[in-house]
Amino acid sequence: MIRINTELCIGCGKCAGNCSARNILICSGKAQVQGECFNCGQCVAICPQNAVSIPEYDMEDIAEYKKDSFCVEPDILLNMIKFRRSIRNFKDKKLTSDDIRMLIQAGRYTATASNRQDCRFIVVQDRLQEFKQLVWDGIGEQLSTENSPLEEFRGIYLRKKKDPADDKLFFNAQAVLIVASNITEDAALAAQNIELTAHAMGLGILYDGWLNNVLSNLPDISKWLHAENKRFGVTMLAGYPAVRFVRTAPRRKADSVIL
Repeated sequence: MIRINTELCIGCGKCAGNCSARNILICSGKAQVQGECFNCGQCVAICPQNAVSIPEYDMEDIAEYKKDSFCVEPDILLNMIKFRRSIRNFKDKKLTSDDIRMLIQAGRYTATASNRQDCRFIVVQDRLQEFKQLVWDGIGEQLSTENSPLEEFRGIYLRKKKDPADDKLFFNAQAVLIVASNITEDAALAAQNIELTAHAMGLGILYDGWLNNVLSNLPDISKWLHAENKRFGVTMLAGYPAVRFVRTAPRRKADSVIL
């Protein structure tokens, strides 16, 4: 439940006017909460007096608006997007705990459907070799069954069996980042913010649809990853790039409709 500090509230009505659930009214010059809502936090963010709080959230995590640290010039942001590249060659250098924390924060603050905040962010780094072995063993077990859902990976699996260094499913990434969610769009949006933040940090990301497909068809892997009751939405490989791109890549002209 949202709480209003009536001593701080000046009755400006900004929280009520911005409440999509229409659960806040101004009565006798003060904001009042009328019922339950989905705790989107818009009222907290818009209140000029810091009079609104949501006790079930960590209010110490709230940041105040500062123009100098908030604005990014549009052309700079677009340039970052244009220079973003899928990385398939990584340095032998692990992500730091600060790196991981920053990437999770980028995903955590992404918009979600009806403010469900359903995403779980799973990072595999310290136990990466164990994870890889579980995945390859799982593929082998699946391929031994009739009508295996992983039949398209048979060639990759056989090459790996013949040459252990041939690891096209993981390349040589130092970490695997998984966004697990029962809402596909939420996972995709969070992954995009994570990738852009990684790019700003000098990290590289590869969206690994192959690995995501494999994980979704290995029944025992969810428990190991603590992803029970959630679907594997987006799986990414992460690390420090071992390559440097010196220009943007060409793209087709935008297929757009402007009415």
